[in-house]
Amino acid sequence: MSKVTPRHMNICHSNPCPGKYALCQVGFTNVGFRCTCREGYPAEEYNEVFVLGTEPLCGSSYALFTAPETWNNAKAKCESLGAQLVKIESAVEDAFLKRTFLSGSSGVAYWIGLSDQVEEGKWRWTDGSLLGIYTNWGKNNPNNYDGNQNCGQIMMGTFTMGGYSFNGYDGGWNDFRCDYSLGYICEKVSP
Repeated sequence: MSKVTPRHMNICHSNPCPGKYALCQVGFTNVGFRCTCREGYPAEEYNEVFVLGTEPLCGSSYALFTAPETWNNAKAKCESLGAQLVKIESAVEDAFLKRTFLSGSSGVAYWIGLSDQVEEGKWRWTDGSLLGIYTNWGKNNPNNYDGNQNCGQIMMGTFTMGGYSFNGYDGGWNDFRCDYSLGYICEKVSP
């Protein structure tokens, strides 16, 4: 069942466009808005067209690293590149990541920039900001299973990892042990 947005409600007030240079424009598409870049930044309508590595996503560019690292090491590696573990702020950005890094994959998980290591149950992005309105937690997550799952990952497929079974993930988020080694997604935001 799809969500109906009342005509008097401006969908852009909920900031559906990722990236600090994004501009939301009401209308234009079947979802009721389009995302473009502010003046002075690439004018790609990135919710429909984006080629990884050639144009920033309204001030953001993304890279996937498949060499496994613990969450803290992945965070440090991103920072050494002038980036951060990816901060997913909207369904548009989440769909982009799924399409770009998870599409066609079966049984993969990558670290994202979420953690509740500082305070249990208080999820923060690596830039220190609290998890906002948009979330995409998988079913029954976050669950802190075994009392030691404090780092976020994005997952696709059905598979076993670290002695746990995961079923039917379709780009949803999961909390997992931070000391487990996974690939990761970095996001670089233009100054």
